[in-house]
Amino acid sequence: MFEEWLQKIIINMNSYKGCSLCMVSFDGSLNRHVALEISKRTEGLSPYEVMTIKPDKGNIKIDSVREIKEFCLCRPVYSDKKIVIINDMESMTAEAVNAFLKILEEPPDFMVILAFTTRWNSLLSTVKSRFLKISIPFPVEMKKELAERFKENRNLIAPIINSDYEIIRYVLESDKESIVEIAKNYFDSTDTDFLIDNLSVGLSTVQERLGFIFSYFRFLTVTSAMSEKDFFNTVASVIRVKETVDPLEFLKYLSKNGISFLHDAFVCKLGTRWKYMDNSGAALFFGTQNLKFNSKIIYDTIKHFEVLSAASVAKFNFELEVFAHFFRMAECFFLLK
Repeated sequence: MFEEWLQKIIINMNSYKGCSLCMVSFDGSLNRHVALEISKRTEGLSPYEVMTIKPDKGNIKIDSVREIKEFCLCRPVYSDKKIVIINDMESMTAEAVNAFLKILEEPPDFMVILAFTTRWNSLLSTVKSRFLKISIPFPVEMKKELAERFKENRNLIAPIINSDYEIIRYVLESDKESIVEIAKNYFDSTDTDFLIDNLSVGLSTVQERLGFIFSYFRFLTVTSAMSEKDFFNTVASVIRVKETVDPLEFLKYLSKNGISFLHDAFVCKLGTRWKYMDNSGAALFFGTQNLKFNSKIIYDTIKHFEVLSAASVAKFNFELEVFAHFFRMAECFFLLK
């Protein structure tokens, strides 16, 4: 069980000093939850002895490393240790990594460096060799509870079965009927302006990400029935989200949801028991069992989306990538003739 695993980690934190740990999962929100629980529940640890580093506009820059160095200069006053928590370690720039290596190699004897990443394999070998890697298990019991609680409305919550920890927890803790009503509000809509507006509100809160997911999947459904000309003009309208969102964050989250859908398409087409699999959410929602698809194009598209979802520097043409995203999705299923 996840809680038992977490409790063991928290207890063991009292034995970690002068070391560097890297905790790895495929879910950034789960990583943040674990980081928060460790900082709150570690016995004898004062909040004044905890420093949290997170990306600024998609990257952890060298200024953050300088802050860590300053934090390491003084011994703890209120506790017997200090902890530096680094969220999204993979987003650290090359310059910051080079400056950080020395700290990683010889952390002070009172210091625990606790990094979190969803892209362990993207880290430099020189970085990985200095960390003790700990894998974070996803609390799969939550997905089972979600599927059971909404079994009568599974088609509505299907897109969020593979979403992040915070979204699943939020949905489980919310009133069931209110979630169903929210989902219906999106899935009954054919207004693409409404759907695009809900893609542009941001991703900083659970409610915003939930709305993004519902809007994204409904947008795919609505545009899949359009002519090529209407499809092009509608996708062009998505570009306006750049006025209100962080471009890199938007592209990364767009790519993540695209990967989820394409993965489910494979499950649907290649698995004989896809209707009973927890990870077939999008396939169940879209009915992709009735669509033809090109497995090579899907594979290439997933690889492209994976590069975007792991990007740490905004080096992409936003408008081009938005167009490419939706045209790639359409091409995967022969929707454009």
